[in-house]
Amino acid sequence: MEQGLAKVSCEIIAKVGTAKGLFVEAIELAAAGQLENARAHLAEGEQIFNQGHQAHGELLSQFAAGTEVHVDLLLVHAECQMMSAEDFKVIAEEVIGILESRANA
Repeated sequence: MEQGLAKVSCEIIAKVGTAKGLFVEAIELAAAGQLENARAHLAEGEQIFNQGHQAHGELLSQFAAGTEVHVDLLLVHAECQMMSAEDFKVIAEEVIGILESRANA
């Protein structure tokens, strides 16, 4: 399970890291007035984030089924990255929504 756990942890880090980058780019695009492109980046980021979240969910399912999941620094890092990416997603949604409201006013 240890090698599998490291692989899943790295998968989570890669997916949510890519998603976080797309969320940051979405904010930058929105700030530049490119709201449609910002929404596209947000949607792409959500899709990739969900892949990382699904990998994390599989670990939780294994744990719930009674499989011991050894928590190590790599898994903790993966979870921190996932939470950070989710925070940027929420911020991106808010920024884009605010700027869309202003553009439509």
